[in-house]
Amino acid sequence: TLYVDCANLERYYITQADLTLPEQSLVTQSEKAKSISDVEAIRLCESEIKPDLSRPDTFDRGIMSTSVQRHKTTGNLTVRFPFKASNRLDMALSHDAKCVVSGPFTADVVITES
Repeated sequence: TLYVDCANLERYYITQADLTLPEQSLVTQSEKAKSISDVEAIRLCESEIKPDLSRPDTFDRGIMSTSVQRHKTTGNLTVRFPFKASNRLDMALSHDAKCVVSGPFTADVVITES
């Protein structure tokens, strides 16, 4: 597999099969990402975070501070939001989450204390 970045910032991944089957049209990474809604990206991010919390039932996302950014070249979505969750001592702690969603089932998550 190789990729081609075009002048309009669109990226195509091309496989050997794509070259041997010319009747198939190539799809850009940003077109592939359109199949993932902002809501789905946020839910995926939350589902990756909650299992790592001491008390996942106390997870409280800052809804008004949630943002989703779409990256045209890679097709990835970056989800950012603050959240609070309690530790085992029942102390509410503030965190910031950044998730890079690269497919409908894949998210890389970084959590920092705020």
